[in-house]
Amino acid sequence: MKIEVVFVLIAAIIFSTMEVGLKIVGQTMGPFQVTFYRFLIGGLFLLPFALRSLKQKDIGMSKKDFLYYIFLGTLNTVVTMGIFQISLQSVKASTAAVLLCINPMFTILLSHFMTDDKLNKRKVIALALSLIGILFILNLNNMTHELKGMLLVIIAAFFFALYSVAGVKQVKKYGGIAHTSISFLLGAAVLFVLLILFRQPLMEGITLTIIPALLYLGIVVAGIGYLAYFSAMERSSASLASITFFIKPAIAPFIAVITLGEEIAFNTIIGIIFILVGSFISLQLDQYFVPLINKKKENYKND
Repeated sequence: MKIEVVFVLIAAIIFSTMEVGLKIVGQTMGPFQVTFYRFLIGGLFLLPFALRSLKQKDIGMSKKDFLYYIFLGTLNTVVTMGIFQISLQSVKASTAAVLLCINPMFTILLSHFMTDDKLNKRKVIALALSLIGILFILNLNNMTHELKGMLLVIIAAFFFALYSVAGVKQVKKYGGIAHTSISFLLGAAVLFVLLILFRQPLMEGITLTIIPALLYLGIVVAGIGYLAYFSAMERSSASLASITFFIKPAIAPFIAVITLGEEIAFNTIIGIIFILVGSFISLQLDQYFVPLINKKKENYKND
């Protein structure tokens, strides 16, 4: 199994626990307060590894790149995850987890126009199957009471896709570790200033029972999870990394059942099957079957 596929699977498993953790912490802390701490913790956790990576690459950061990272950090930390945390106030964890996974559709489309990673038939088929699966899981006819929160998650999904695609060149240049740590810390810095300016609480709601969950969200989800995600992107493409969010809907609902007691309906099971098939096509055809076919063609020509 190729290392980028391993990174995708790690990111998918870790990200599948995110909504449950955010739900727990969000019971006593404000949405932007939660977002600030988890990205600050995640950025600091990755900082030593990021500095070592930059030293090994023997690369410094230009003023232009620094300003661009402020933009990327703001886009992800303040806009994307701030909106997403607000949405969790009115949407179930399992619903939010699945709906956020619409972002690969935006990623693939944005990549087509913003990078050299173009659409092809395989991506379209995988995209269609995964979209059908997500629609089965959402079951919109029975979820109108969550419409406001769902719309916020869709907006967050778009901005996360934009953040991923807009940072592709920086990931390739600085590496996944440095990219993640720098964008997290600068995004947290911008959010800190905004919290102060708008007189939002910084320490309110932080208790001994909340701290373990907050550390998990910062170190594991924001730190290791994003690191795996961008490491996959660094070694392949934004489209392959986005398959993380095709796998996540097959895992996240079960975690919500175990931890929060949410139920999994029959339509969710159908949707999970579609998503798994779409993920299999995206991963396997690209990583294994296509190279194997090409190899057989070469052997046939040589014979």
